[in-house]
Amino acid sequence: MNPKKLMVEEPMYFIFNVALSSSWGSKPPNAGSSGCYGDGTDNKTNAICDAFPMYMKVDYIRVYQDVSEGSSMAYGCDPSSHPTKQWIEDNIDDYQDDDNLVVEVSGMAFCNSDDDCTISTSGSSAVTTGTCNSEGRCECSSDSWTGPRCTETASNEDGDNLYGPPILVALLIAAVVCVATFITVLYKVTQAKRNGARMRDQALKMEHAKHIQTAGADSVDEGTKVAKEPHSNNFV
Repeated sequence: MNPKKLMVEEPMYFIFNVALSSSWGSKPPNAGSSGCYGDGTDNKTNAICDAFPMYMKVDYIRVYQDVSEGSSMAYGCDPSSHPTKQWIEDNIDDYQDDDNLVVEVSGMAFCNSDDDCTISTSGSSAVTTGTCNSEGRCECSSDSWTGPRCTETASNEDGDNLYGPPILVALLIAAVVCVATFITVLYKVTQAKRNGARMRDQALKMEHAKHIQTAGADSVDEGTKVAKEPHSNNFV
């Protein structure tokens, strides 16, 4: 029974030992003699020696990550618990030199299908960030996606790859929105004041009309009383 495997939790290097050994089944021409070419008359030996020193290019390294339902494994190369990308950017001198500069690439990784060139989605609807072309290379679907397999968002340090409008346009839109909001609020406040003044004027007019009506009623009552007094005196 295999013990439980713990994934690495810090940035690391992969070291591949490709050293040559005299005990291997194959060895360079004229090994141990005065030189690789020997007397220089063998074309096959000369072709092999012309290829030295040899270099090995690693196209990609596949690291297993469990993305099945219920897995507790962090997914991706830059998990939130260990922000690898930010660490490398903050210590970039430890990861590059003059001969090996960090170069951002967009696509060009080897692929067999479109699934090799897009982000992994667990839902029913897939997001296509890249496609596999006829040459077996990844091509990113837009400038918003980058990386060998089009699985990374474009760097926010590059002004040409930012999401949304340019910063000046965004500031202009924000200013227009602020001015429009201020004008709207000012209009609403002014309208409220006008409505309040209109209501007060109507209330005063109604109060004034009420006073006039009350005064007229009192005058009628007084006239009626005066007219009735002589008639009542005739019975005394």
